[in-house]
Amino acid sequence: MDKLKNKESISNKECFSKYHQAAFVYLLNALVYFFIATFRMPPHDFGIFNYLFYTLGAIFMVIFPYLIYKEYRIFTATLSIIYLARTIVTLFAIPYYSILMVFMFILHALTCFMLARAVWDIKILNIIRSTVKGEDKVGGVFQKE
Repeated sequence: MDKLKNKESISNKECFSKYHQAAFVYLLNALVYFFIATFRMPPHDFGIFNYLFYTLGAIFMVIFPYLIYKEYRIFTATLSIIYLARTIVTLFAIPYYSILMVFMFILHALTCFMLARAVWDIKILNIIRSTVKGEDKVGGVFQKE
């Protein structure tokens, strides 16, 4: 998996913290999903597959955030694309399902944004902050500071 790791040295502390923030948001997302799947769904007995469900849940809650935290860029980019698709699908599902889908849409959109922000070094929050302060920054969303 060394090839998946970002080979560039991180001289920018802000970029380093973006991966940490993205890992935290992904962990929050995984915990919410696991909680909903465990306590909100009607009880089902899948036999041996119950162990598979909890094993996959543990992988999603432990290993995926760890890989994001350790700045595996390709892995994080793949997850952000997956979450973009999940966000779009959830948006289309809102009219057909309960208010829970609105919450899931917001959670997917936040997770997608945080993952993409870490991978592609999106500076949208800096642009908003400088606009509010009245500074005139040129360079757009992907500017290097």
